[in-house]
Amino acid sequence: MSNKQLSLGVWLCVLSMLCVCTQTTVACADQKSRANSRDEKRENEAVKEARQDLDKAKDRLKDEEKQLRAARADFQKAEQERKQAASALQKLREQMEEKYEQETGLQAARQNLKQLTIERDRVLGPIVQAIRQRETGLSAGLKQAEEKLSRATTLDERKGAAKQIAEYQAQFRQLEATAIEADPRAKELSRKVALQEQQVQSANQKLDRIIERDNQLKAAEQKFAASRKAEDVAEQAVSKASRDVAQAQASVDRAEKQLAQKVAQDRKDKNRK
Repeated sequence: MSNKQLSLGVWLCVLSMLCVCTQTTVACADQKSRANSRDEKRENEAVKEARQDLDKAKDRLKDEEKQLRAARADFQKAEQERKQAASALQKLREQMEEKYEQETGLQAARQNLKQLTIERDRVLGPIVQAIRQRETGLSAGLKQAEEKLSRATTLDERKGAAKQIAEYQAQFRQLEATAIEADPRAKELSRKVALQEQQVQSANQKLDRIIERDNQLKAAEQKFAASRKAEDVAEQAVSKASRDVAQAQASVDRAEKQLAQKVAQDRKDKNRK
């Protein structure tokens, strides 16, 4: 074999090896590119799913807010109907009281009670005021509970505040009763007021027996009872709708946080160029 032939053989061998290396390099690069594409696709899908979850959460929030507005409108309507029914019932009962006053003595009993109550309160005023000033802790607690009731927006909040108010008032009544017992004038007036309250109650019972078969009044009482029940149901619906809105808002907040995390993760990925 000549030197020329030998050189050609060596050259062909080297060229073959270069081709193999080049093909291997290209294949590796192609595999890496496909892997990067798959990773990028997965990351894009994760961001896309996070956006879809956020959109769904926002749609749910809109629906819940719409239901809350409707519940509040229903409650306002029920509240107005209850007030109208109460006014009609009161007006009709007052007419009945005037009609049967001679037999019941209800209006006279009420007038006497009013006069005695004014006199009693005049005597009790300084006593009660002294207790309120002395019991600063109870006074502050009662004031806070009353403010809480005025700010309450749900039935549960109103019930909780009303319970606190009742507890504070019960403590004050106990202190006032002890103070009244120690004051002869206050004690006597309180006794007279209690007796007159019994007379008013007795007169009311007489009137109830007289008019218990009056169909017009009975219908008015039934309408009022139904309207009060409807108001309670509407108020409970508002409370539930408020809770649903709060839960939907929390879902939106979580979805926004998850989306932000996915986007940040996607941007930091070294595969993205």
